[in-house]
Amino acid sequence: MVDSFVYRNLSGLLTRENLQFEEFKNLTRTHMDDMTEEQVGKMKRIREDVPPITRDTVVTKVMPYEYLEGLTSGTHSKIGSFIARQVDTGHLQNQNLKQTIETYALDYDKSLFVDALKRGEDRYLLFEGKLVTPNQSVIPYGEKFGGNVKDGLPCTLNGFIGCHSNDILPEFKDEIGQYPKKGSTITLIENGERVKQWEFDDKENTFLI
Repeated sequence: MVDSFVYRNLSGLLTRENLQFEEFKNLTRTHMDDMTEEQVGKMKRIREDVPPITRDTVVTKVMPYEYLEGLTSGTHSKIGSFIARQVDTGHLQNQNLKQTIETYALDYDKSLFVDALKRGEDRYLLFEGKLVTPNQSVIPYGEKFGGNVKDGLPCTLNGFIGCHSNDILPEFKDEIGQYPKKGSTITLIENGERVKQWEFDDKENTFLI
């Protein structure tokens, strides 16, 4: 997308840091512990030039289909953990499940996405909306980058998703979770197509048809 970090900002930042694109792409997939101090410095400066999430930012989050009942019953309708800006992920919204796992590095331990793929299922949920308390969303840095996030692999702890595709995706994390703004949506993606959508109702604090 034309407003994405890669399209609008990356070229000049790579020139500033004296990095080639392929070198930078490889570093976004590199765990912080495998980086030199010089690489950490360059990557942190680039990552912190990604525009932050504000009250006007549309964010996205991919979720397993199994989350649907909680989201639509109001028992688990807060949005939290890892999220991204829609301007950086909008071109990915109609991927099938296999492509989504590869792009977002969702092959972590006990992944419900991977379990679904093994069962031959091809469906997942996509959240798109704005957040009421955007300053809860931080860059998920590990200790070497000056942060305290401790998620295991494939989380890179460098502020970027360790994509198994050719994409460059800055990520954010909300450790607490929060209700989104009214009008935010959850969409069921099945076989790479949008088949059903629920909209957030801020009076009921749940997603409704």
